[in-house]
Amino acid sequence: MNEQEIRYQSYYTGTMSPEEKAIFEKELASNSSIQQEYKAFVFTYEG
Repeated sequence: MNEQEIRYQSYYTGTMSPEEKAIFEKELASNSSIQQEYKAFVFTYEG
């Protein structure tokens, strides 16, 4: 698992700190590449 996947997992499972979560949500809202990668991660994680 790479560093970005670890971030996705931390966000998905709710283990990010409030500061990390705010930063990640800002990136997620403004970066379509991260949005697509996160959606793919969730699909894989739930599958």
